[in-house]
Amino acid sequence: MEEDESQKTEAPSQYKLDEARKKGDVPKSQDIATLFVLTAGIAVLLTLGLHSAQDLARYMTVFIERPEQFAVDGGALQRLSFDVGSKMVILLSATIGAICVAGLAGHLVQSGFLFTGEKMIPKIDKISPIAGFKRLFGAEALLTFGKTVLKLIVICWVAYAILAPHAREMPILVAMEPAALMPVLVKILLELCFALIGIIAVASVADYAIQRFSWIKRNRMSKQEQKDEYKKLEGDPLIKMKVRQIRMQRGRNRMMAKVPEATVIITNPTHFAVALLYVA
Repeated sequence: MEEDESQKTEAPSQYKLDEARKKGDVPKSQDIATLFVLTAGIAVLLTLGLHSAQDLARYMTVFIERPEQFAVDGGALQRLSFDVGSKMVILLSATIGAICVAGLAGHLVQSGFLFTGEKMIPKIDKISPIAGFKRLFGAEALLTFGKTVLKLIVICWVAYAILAPHAREMPILVAMEPAALMPVLVKILLELCFALIGIIAVASVADYAIQRFSWIKRNRMSKQEQKDEYKKLEGDPLIKMKVRQIRMQRGRNRMMAKVPEATVIITNPTHFAVALLYVA
């Protein structure tokens, strides 16, 4: 098997890549889907979420500061529960819907619409302990683990760099009114969100480049495969040459059959001969 892989030194043809795509083998980065999902979730939370949080803070402010004005008799508590519950349902539904659509878009933008049953076909190597061990501890698995650790380190470092300047403000933030505290928290949250999106965006571009390189490398061809593919698509060159010879021979035979009907023949002993037929 190693000898076969070592012989695959040629770049894959477009036909080989198209055939790999039909089998579900396409370059795909999970980080791009994560970027879409994260961006959609943050966008929904920063729009509907902030509005819902402000409404909830207004209810809680009345309950904490002026509990005697908080009506709990009759249907007031029921209306409050319904109001808060409906806002939470709308927020969760919008968030889940946006995440689902974004996740689908994150995959479609990489490979387009692709449906194949090739991945569902049972294969021995999928249940082989040795193949499973190679998938868990092979070079690709170690590369994925390294990328994950690196992203985690970068995210933690960026989060620390953003939150560290606000550490000395914590005693002040605790003593602030909820209405004044909300804009500060939103500002810090936005800084964290945009920093996280930027990190994932850079990681997704790099990961997609790595995945595409691996995909091209995985589909490399040997010289024999290129010859076999050419024969499959264009036909065997020997057969095509034989067919061409037969056509040329038949053409010459038809030409020679017309020579006796010629009125005059002009010849050059070393180069050519021309037969002319005069028609009255």
